Amino acid sequence: LVDKFVVSKISAPPALYTLLVTTLGLVVVFLAPFGFQFVFSFDLFLLALVAGGGYTLAIYYLYTALQRGEATRVFTAIGAVTALITFYRHLSFWVND
Repeated sequence: LVDKFVVSKISAPPALYTLLVTTLGLVVVFLAPFGFQFVFSFDLFLLALVAGGGYTLAIYYLYTALQRGEATRVFTAIGAVTALITFYRHLSFWVND
């Protein structure tokens, strides 16, 4: 609801939207329920760091595309690219077996 208000009523640079979304995502770490156990390993930490950086870049480019183009075209392109990447990733795993 807040995100819809920010995107529709306030014209701000995509970096501000990205900061808002990623900061709110970090709050979840502190709101994790009691009894949640962290399994820490350096490899897992690096994977999480790369995934978080990729998510941040993806959100930034999403808001940049939404600012420059129509939402229907942007989300259609994202859906098509996601399907193609998923297909080719699956194909590469299947061929390597």
